Amino acid sequence: MASLPRTSLALVVILSLVMAACFFALLMQMPLWDWNSARVVLSVGWVHGYPLYSGLDDGPVQTTMYGPVKDLLLLPASLASRPSYAIWIAGAITITSIALPILLLIWCRGRGLESSAGSTERAVFASLFALGGLLVAQSTRDMTGNIHVDAPAVGFALASCVVLMSRSLSGRRLTVAAALAALSVWTKQVQILLPLGQLVYLLWLHGATTAGRYVLRLAAWGFGMLGAFVALFGWDGMWLNIIVLPRDHPKHIDPETLFFGALELAVGCSFGFLVLLLAIRANRTMAWRDRAWLLPALIAVTLLPTSLFARLIAGGRHNSYHAIYFLLATAALILARGDLFPTKPDRARWVVVAAAIGAVLWAPWRLDWRPVLAPLDNPQEQAYEFAKAHPGQAYFPWQPLSTVLAEGRLDHFDFHVHARHAAGHPLSDEHFRAYLPPDLRYVFIRPRARDYSILGYLPEYRHMTTHPDMPGWDLFVKVEPDQVESDPED
Repeated sequence: MASLPRTSLALVVILSLVMAACFFALLMQMPLWDWNSARVVLSVGWVHGYPLYSGLDDGPVQTTMYGPVKDLLLLPASLASRPSYAIWIAGAITITSIALPILLLIWCRGRGLESSAGSTERAVFASLFALGGLLVAQSTRDMTGNIHVDAPAVGFALASCVVLMSRSLSGRRLTVAAALAALSVWTKQVQILLPLGQLVYLLWLHGATTAGRYVLRLAAWGFGMLGAFVALFGWDGMWLNIIVLPRDHPKHIDPETLFFGALELAVGCSFGFLVLLLAIRANRTMAWRDRAWLLPALIAVTLLPTSLFARLIAGGRHNSYHAIYFLLATAALILARGDLFPTKPDRARWVVVAAAIGAVLWAPWRLDWRPVLAPLDNPQEQAYEFAKAHPGQAYFPWQPLSTVLAEGRLDHFDFHVHARHAAGHPLSDEHFRAYLPPDLRYVFIRPRARDYSILGYLPEYRHMTTHPDMPGWDLFVKVEPDQVESDPED
């Protein structure tokens, strides 16, 4: 690999240290968010013998509305002894799954046939731009900093595209690309249109024969994974959680919400589309086959409808905007290849250097640095210590990971209990109480973080107080039987 100029090397070292610090801070703050506990617990609970997908009337209810790929990917987190350790392991896997494919795209497809100092320098700075961009844009920051299905979903999808972005596609390449695409679709439903974008690309540049060979491999991998997952996790639970509950979940698709959702997505896509349009304009005479950024750009456009739809589902967030990730990858690839100024390499160099500096220096301002100083001072650790000291007595509706690691018992997760109710499939009283601490005395909820809807299933736990060992938490204990009110969910 060609060496970098001395000045560029010094700048790369500084920017790399900033990015390393940013990703370390991002990792340290992950245990602060209760959602990360709820997503890691699926893998840990399965290792402890609990079903990954609960049934309609049995099993602890968790946030399992997606395929099992992410939960299998996070299995190393089950080796941890404390909740923070488990979340950090899962967080490192999440960051790697979203960052590594975009780096592979830049270094495998961003340098063309040349290996000059200029191409290497652009690839290095484009990589720093991409890493900084993951933390700057709200949607990609949510994908990177939240342990969820989004990071592996977009990571597998982009890795599949990297394999397909070759002038000659052997059967082996098509097989690997199809496997990665199938994993992406099985990770999150938003990626369902990924194969469509890939097929358009293959038909356009490689013809119907190659596209047909890819379709056969994709179908084989998709149905093969279906068989394996059904064998591992059971059909009934998967159908209920992946199909029925998302189908019945409330959706906010009124004209006003649709307009503002589309506007939000358009703003998030604006930078990537601007870079793409400038590259198209600057390379008007270039053959489409030579435009290496064609496939990720095509996938970004293909995913716009599902990205918006997922955002509009009740509970949808910015992490559903998968199209923005592919536009970031497209912009990084364009910068790495110097395609904004194909005939002016010096100008292309300064543009990618400026983009890298801007993204990297903006990233630290998008993070919470306080957990770096006290990494174990978080709600998951507080719940873990209390559960160990009071086995079988404390219920933490938003910290299921703490209980399963402290006691080996998996309790219901608050949000998905509420989601089941909102979808028209509420838990029976028998089902709800079957997965609570056997000698329940304490129900702890953090007041600023969550509501108290779970208490609708526990009408006798209405007296709110505090506990000296749990400052900052609301504690709910039993009231006398004649003081119990009717269920507020009715």
